[in-house]
Amino acid sequence: MKNVMTILGAILLTSFSYGQLPSIKAKTNGEKFVTWGVRPVESEDGPADQWTMPNQMCEGPESMKVKASKTLLSQGKTKYIASYVCDDDPRTAWVEGNVDYGVGEFLEIKDWQIMNSSTSGISILNGYQSSKTAWQDNSRVKKFKVSLNGKDICILELADVMGVQTFKIPEKWSKGNFRFTIVEVYNGAKYKDTAISGIFSCGG
Repeated sequence: MKNVMTILGAILLTSFSYGQLPSIKAKTNGEKFVTWGVRPVESEDGPADQWTMPNQMCEGPESMKVKASKTLLSQGKTKYIASYVCDDDPRTAWVEGNVDYGVGEFLEIKDWQIMNSSTSGISILNGYQSSKTAWQDNSRVKKFKVSLNGKDICILELADVMGVQTFKIPEKWSKGNFRFTIVEVYNGAKYKDTAISGIFSCGG
């Protein structure tokens, strides 16, 4: 009984701590689905402009600095590794490797400088965006808890849409070691696997 009460207390404390963090809601282009089509010619840094943020300079974290708590095992030639969130391709994705929906799993990005502007900050491609069907079948993140240098700083509230969604981040939170922990998900129509196809920042 004591162990049960301890577990319940920990759950309540965790929920309370989430509630005390500021929430930042996504900005989207208003469209539910996106067809990415053929891969365009790449720009030098970050996702190709034709796919993501036209007329802005975009830059993702370095692949060697991105790690995940768990990753879904490869299926044939298809991989779901953490560095796919910064490979400049919205059709690939990191997929967490939890047996359930991945709540509590996280992505870590070391020594990342966010490009802040009046309209942008962190940009995320939510879900497995290789196709409309893949996106619907797999789960998407509803809320991320963001930690910076080991301290919880905010909750990102993601929209349940394909394409780019952005979050304006205060300048004081724009550099350091980031952790994005899955707090809540949108359930997939077919799979519990939760995916993220991209994390980057844009400015200019």
